[in-house]
Amino acid sequence: MRLLRFATLLIVVIMLAATVPAEELYTWTDSKGVTHISRTPPPTNARHQEVIEYTPQTPSEIEAIRQEKEALQDRYNEEAILQNARAARREAEVARQRAAEVRDAADAAEKRAAEFKKKVGNTIRRQQLNRGTTLRLEAEASAARNEALKAAQNADLAEKRAVEAERKAGEVLSRGEAGETGMQPASEQADRQPNPGVSR
Repeated sequence: MRLLRFATLLIVVIMLAATVPAEELYTWTDSKGVTHISRTPPPTNARHQEVIEYTPQTPSEIEAIRQEKEALQDRYNEEAILQNARAARREAEVARQRAAEVRDAADAAEKRAAEFKKKVGNTIRRQQLNRGTTLRLEAEASAARNEALKAAQNADLAEKRAVEAERKAGEVLSRGEAGETGMQPASEQADRQPNPGVSR
C-alpha cells in the first residue's frame, strides 16, 4: 500500500516537472573575450563557464509583471504631470514678479524724463541746450516701456501655461490616484486673477 502511494506521488511530481520544466542557461567567454549566453553548452575551450538554472515564467506571471510595469508607468506619468504643473506655476509667479519690476522701472524712467523736461521749462534756449539729455531720457523711457510690455506678455503666456498644466494635474487628482500633491483645487485656480496690464 505504501509502495503504491509512493509511486503515485512520484508520478505526480514527474508530471508537474514536465509541466513547468526548469531550463539551463550557459554563460561563457570565448577566446576574444566576448561573453555569450545560450541554451546550448559552451565549447570545450570556453573560459569562465557558468550554468544557471531557471524556471520560465508562466503566462499569468508574465501578465502580472506587465500590469505592474504599466501601473508604475502610469504613476510615473501622473507624477510628471503634477511636477510640471508645480513648475509652470512657479514660472508664472516669477514672470509676474518680473513684469511688475520692469513696469515699475518703466514708470520711473518716464517720471525722470517728465521731471527733466519740466525742469528745463519752455525756454527755447534751455530746451536746445538740454536737447541731448531730453532725447536720451525719452529713449530710455520708451525702451523701458517696451520691455515692460514684453514682460507683461511673457507673464500672460506663463499664466496660460500654468493654468493648462494645473488643469491636467486636476484631472489626475480627480481620478484619486495621486496622494498629497500640494496642488490647489480647480475652483481656486479659476479665481486666480490675470496679470495686470502695463499702462502707457
